[in-house]
Amino acid sequence: MNKLIQKLPPALQGRNYQLYFLGQFASSAGGYLQSAVLGVLVDHLTHSAAMVGRVAMCTVLPGFFLSPTLGGIIVDQKKTRNILYWVQFLGMVQAIGLSYLYLSGKMTVDKIFALSLFLGVVNSVDGPARHVLILEVIRKIEELGSAKALNGVLVNFSQVVGPALSGVLILLVGVAGTFVLNALSFLAMIIAMMAMKLPDKKKGGGHPVKMFLVGVRYVLSEKTILKGFLLMGAVGFFGFSARIVMPVVAREVYGATTTVAQAAITGYLLGTIALGSMVGGIVLSKLDSTMKRLTAPSIIVSGIALTAFSATKSLPWGVVFLFIGGACYAMSFQAIRIAINQHVQNKRQEMLGRVLGFEFMVFFTIIALSSFAAGTFADYVGSAQSIRVTGELATLTGTLLFLKELNVSLNPVPAT
Repeated sequence: MNKLIQKLPPALQGRNYQLYFLGQFASSAGGYLQSAVLGVLVDHLTHSAAMVGRVAMCTVLPGFFLSPTLGGIIVDQKKTRNILYWVQFLGMVQAIGLSYLYLSGKMTVDKIFALSLFLGVVNSVDGPARHVLILEVIRKIEELGSAKALNGVLVNFSQVVGPALSGVLILLVGVAGTFVLNALSFLAMIIAMMAMKLPDKKKGGGHPVKMFLVGVRYVLSEKTILKGFLLMGAVGFFGFSARIVMPVVAREVYGATTTVAQAAITGYLLGTIALGSMVGGIVLSKLDSTMKRLTAPSIIVSGIALTAFSATKSLPWGVVFLFIGGACYAMSFQAIRIAINQHVQNKRQEMLGRVLGFEFMVFFTIIALSSFAAGTFADYVGSAQSIRVTGELATLTGTLLFLKELNVSLNPVPAT
């Protein structure tokens, strides 16, 4: 058994991270199951890509305002595990609320909007807290890169399992039943955290406003962080724009007319992207020194793959292109996030919660803007054309980044 454990990635050899990995997988899979079902439900109720995008935007919009303020400051002040206990409970409340509304026949788009905004508030604390928990469950700081890469693999595998099972689970337990399953998935993370043996670390205190302003000054003073956020925003926008309109692609391109068929095809498409992203994350965890050099090429290939997907009506070929696009997207996006986290961890560890708060502000802003833009644009030109434009913009961005890096390597700044 010990020999088998030693063959695992470094972070996964520790008991606490193993517990985190299992709990996070169950919780994430339930969340992505609910997200896929909700996207199909909204499209079925409204037949509007814009409405699908706006509901997704509501889930993340609060994070823009609250992640760097409420989320980041709470995480830097309070015990991470205690924060996450409350977060899991509130996530369960939201999922049970959706189930009740559907079963009672009171489900409306306005109520979905309201519960999505509530979940967005919860996520504004959940995101930074979970990433700080990763730092607390690893055995040594050298395992951070491995732990972050594995977390990306875990999330992407959850995106395979959750959406892929959505159609089958709707048939077995109904739409309301899928929301209940998501509510139950939060228990896995609670049980996992209860089983962890974590040191009792003291965290800094201080006035919340002062802590926020210190965090702002630190982020603005670090060019590495600012450049990372900018690139993260551009890459994320292209990736999330494509995902948002997949329920509409299932209806417009592949002819799904029933809720079950639409959920099945949507889950198939989203699961393929996530499977590619998972493979990309595994590759990324083994690269280390070459990680940065592959960012621009990965963006370019991802953009070409999305453009190719938009041009085909063949589901098998579409799956191939989405797999390639998902793998390259994950490699570029996760590489940027890992670089930011390692930079902060090496220089100002006590600022990690607040920097993660700003990182999630960027992350949630990407999802909000891409959800609104992709959904609205798809209503005017169609889902396939929306993805084509996204792919072309990604290819252009990757090309410009590659040319900039090439120019720097050919014309290095002389040492002073």
